[in-house]
Amino acid sequence: MKQEQAWMALFEFEDVGSIKDDEKDELDPEELLSSFKEGTKAGNKDRRERGWEEIELTGWQQAPRYDDETMNLVWAIKGQGLGPDGAPFVNYNVRLLGRRGYMSATVLCAPEDLNVAIKEAEELLTGFRYTAGNTYAEYQAGDKLAEYGLMGLMVGGGAVLAFPLLRKLWFVIVAAVGGVGQFFRMLFFGEKISKAES
Repeated sequence: MKQEQAWMALFEFEDVGSIKDDEKDELDPEELLSSFKEGTKAGNKDRRERGWEEIELTGWQQAPRYDDETMNLVWAIKGQGLGPDGAPFVNYNVRLLGRRGYMSATVLCAPEDLNVAIKEAEELLTGFRYTAGNTYAEYQAGDKLAEYGLMGLMVGGGAVLAFPLLRKLWFVIVAAVGGVGQFFRMLFFGEKISKAES
């Protein structure tokens, strides 16, 4: 019997001001991955203190890419839990830039569910449009500007640079709780997971 694909997403608007995209040709995957990994090490200290499972980032599922037609920044990063199960996970991220901030869409899933999760998440995003006067192209002199650019946006922005993944911590914590698919099936469908499935 085929297991149901399980994924979850968080959509959140951040009113940080307009983010300059002048770093679009300077998105260095190696540098950014190193920053994510360093932030995760720091975040693991906080996780230990809270009694949470630690995690490790293992690389890019999709390297950062900025589309200057849609003003969307997209990337996907792979990781795994460091607990007994070591469950792998993928965080797929989309940032849709607007005049006064950005819409954040973050998807968490198991690697084998990524294609389905991306397809369904993109279908949800298809209906998203900034209202007239709020698109990125409608920025006007004097509007609030964000204190960081595209790279700062990726690693957390401003005050949370030291802990890049901490703001979305619960996303990656879920992945370390013994299997993303199993967790979501229990959470949303009330299914009990037998040892044979784990």
